[in-house]
Amino acid sequence: GGSNPSAVPLVRFGSGDDAWLQVKKEGLDVLRALPPPVQIVAVLGRGRSGKSTTCSHLVRQEPGDKDSPCAFPVGHTPEPVTEGADIAAWPLANNSGFMLVVDCEGSDNPSTVDTSQYHALALLVFALASKVVHCEQREIPDRCFQDLAATAASRELLMTEDIDRHTPDLFLLVTDPRWPVLRTPGNQLQKILDDGRVEGSRRDERDAIKHAFRNKKQLVLADLRDASYVQDVTILRQELLADWRPASSGGLELSGADIAAVLAELCSKVSRWSRDTAFRAAIEPDSAFTNVLKARLEAAAARQLETFQLAVPLSDHWSDTLAAEAKIAAALASFDEETRSVATSKLHAEIRMELEKRLQEHHRAALARNMEHLAAEERVAAAVVEVLHSAFQQLLPAIPLPQPLSEEGFEALKSRQKEHFAACDKQLGSLRCRDVKQRATKELGSKITPLLSEVEEAQTVACRIATEAAAEAAAVAAAAAAEAAKVFAEQQQQRKLQQCRRRLMVLLMVALCVSLFYATAAGWISPISSIVATCRQKRSMLCHAVLPVSEWFPSEQGPPAARKNDKEDNVWHRQDESMDINTDDSLSLPANNAAPQ
Repeated sequence: GGSNPSAVPLVRFGSGDDAWLQVKKEGLDVLRALPPPVQIVAVLGRGRSGKSTTCSHLVRQEPGDKDSPCAFPVGHTPEPVTEGADIAAWPLANNSGFMLVVDCEGSDNPSTVDTSQYHALALLVFALASKVVHCEQREIPDRCFQDLAATAASRELLMTEDIDRHTPDLFLLVTDPRWPVLRTPGNQLQKILDDGRVEGSRRDERDAIKHAFRNKKQLVLADLRDASYVQDVTILRQELLADWRPASSGGLELSGADIAAVLAELCSKVSRWSRDTAFRAAIEPDSAFTNVLKARLEAAAARQLETFQLAVPLSDHWSDTLAAEAKIAAALASFDEETRSVATSKLHAEIRMELEKRLQEHHRAALARNMEHLAAEERVAAAVVEVLHSAFQQLLPAIPLPQPLSEEGFEALKSRQKEHFAACDKQLGSLRCRDVKQRATKELGSKITPLLSEVEEAQTVACRIATEAAAEAAAVAAAAAAEAAKVFAEQQQQRKLQQCRRRLMVLLMVALCVSLFYATAAGWISPISSIVATCRQKRSMLCHAVLPVSEWFPSEQGPPAARKNDKEDNVWHRQDESMDINTDDSLSLPANNAAPQ
């Protein structure tokens, strides 16, 4: 086992102007550290009846361990030690909960002038505890029932609609029993309370006890020096844990912090009442428990709201995880599961409705914020598309194209189109909304693809025009070539004709020369020398054909021999006047020479 817990003060009674019923910080700190479930066991009775010793052994790891110090302060003199109430928490096995033991001051505390303090403690016990141990030393006197009835009377000061929930179990513990009969098996306390022979005020006391406590059982606890002490403490602890009744409100198990809140509020209410003998500190514990229940429900609702806010945050960017209807339903279902023990209470329905309202409000706020981010992303996407569209427009040639683009140039435009799409994807990479990016890419495609299509159409038109121009130029060139060929053919023909004429002329000249030769040889015509002399003399047109060019024109002066020749020529001319030499360069033979001799 571990170390034994130590008791701390929980409640003290003030004096003078101080608050009458004070809750101590040490006790509240212990309570606030306890998770649920927590069962409260209050130990009451007269002073010097063994309450503190019993409490110390209940919270020890080893009951009956005489070597360990007592958790609660104890005394060995007639003077009481406990004032107000002290507490210590004993952890159950397997971390299944805590048993909170409350040691209250004795009902006959001589340091008080009346029983108002004890009644105030009893009032708190009925408000909070589920088990009450009333200690009596040695025996069960009739006075014991008077004390128990007085304790039960404090329960009547609880103003509540559900008084049955403030009905603890009663264990009458006889310490160091004098009579062996008290150890006899059987419920001696229940027999005493049911004894029909008791009448009058004693009957009323017993009925009040039976009404104030649910289960009633009598146990014994041997003297500390007795060998059976350990066994008795173990039995007492088992009885206290047998019917586990942790502190709860509306079916919701309370934690130590919840119990501390209820206790603080109840003590504040009790302190408003007088401290005299006529103590009637009527309180309404329901409001305190309701406040605790409300706080627990609100805490559960706050946890669900916080979880929902983490799942559906007011993000600083667009998110596609805001389909929160299912998450709202899940948060409400989780709240119902956590608070199912109080699901039927009106308060539960109210807080659940408030939780649903806050979940819806947060969802709407998240949607509004998301729409703002979506609009911002759409503006960014539109700006990117516009910039890329303008940039792509500047890359395109003017339409109509003055001449067709080269295949490399057109392919370069297609490549630039792909580059613009890649640049769009890169620029939109920081955006969170996939739909916005897809729409932007589609819009960019719808803007630049038609531009490229227009260029492609213009390219087709330019190619057609160029083809037609080339065909027309080819036709013109062909026509020109045909005309040139025709001219060349005509020229060739002319050349051939000229060649033929020259050949004919040559043949004619040759034939003429041959004819002249034969005619001269035959004596048909005068010898050529005489004709030449005649031509020289007469300077006829025929001289151009038979004389050198240098002799076409006579010189103005010449040597004497030349002049002599001129005279001879003149004579020759006169002598041959009878010969008909035509000036039209034709040559006729004399008539007397027409026939051959």
